Amino acid sequence: MITFKDQIDEDIKEIREEYIYLDSKLKDEAYAFNFWVLHKLYSIDEQIASNWILEDSDRGIDCYFFNEDQKELYLIQNKYYNEKTALEYSSVVDQFLSRSLEHLHQGVYKRSKELQEIFSKYKNDEEFKIFLHFYVTNDLHNKYEYHKTKLEQYKYSSISCIVIVEFFCLDDIKEKYYKNRIKLKQNFETELYTLDKQTRVNIQPERINDKIIRSQFMPVRIILFTNC
Repeated sequence: MITFKDQIDEDIKEIREEYIYLDSKLKDEAYAFNFWVLHKLYSIDEQIASNWILEDSDRGIDCYFFNEDQKELYLIQNKYYNEKTALEYSSVVDQFLSRSLEHLHQGVYKRSKELQEIFSKYKNDEEFKIFLHFYVTNDLHNKYEYHKTKLEQYKYSSISCIVIVEFFCLDDIKEKYYKNRIKLKQNFETELYTLDKQTRVNIQPERINDKIIRSQFMPVRIILFTNC
């Protein structure tokens, strides 16, 4: 039976073929899944997705994403499991929540200096949101309903910002993949200058190719390239 896990596997195969030259760690399945999550679910460009990946071992933060304009920080744990691998709440999920936030709160998180600085700066900002997202690539519903309920009831009162925990099994991942991807919203302002103060362009029709509409005015197309 074909499942959405097969779609993930196919995507990862394509990612490896195209981007292995950028990051040799993509040879590892768990690492490649982190890359897939960032690119496919959080719209992170493939050229920079590896910059947000921290580790691929159990319990810690696998990858993260910081949207400064929206004042949002996503801490992500991924389990690239087959359909028969069960997720143990106490040894994996609970550790991800309690250990990750506590180490960041204490200022002793060693995996990423940048992440520690972001957390320390915003942890007491009441408008700032921290999302703890947990993904597992199977659907053991008889166990995961408990996991989902426990995770999404999680509270961490040691900091003032908003903490939101969400659990995604395979069906949830599929829905996010097709419908609910994170949309990157950036506020951008700049000033554009022309060589003179006139908006009118003096065109000499006799010097223009016949395929171009001869007009007293010429539309100007401006393309902005950013790394936002």
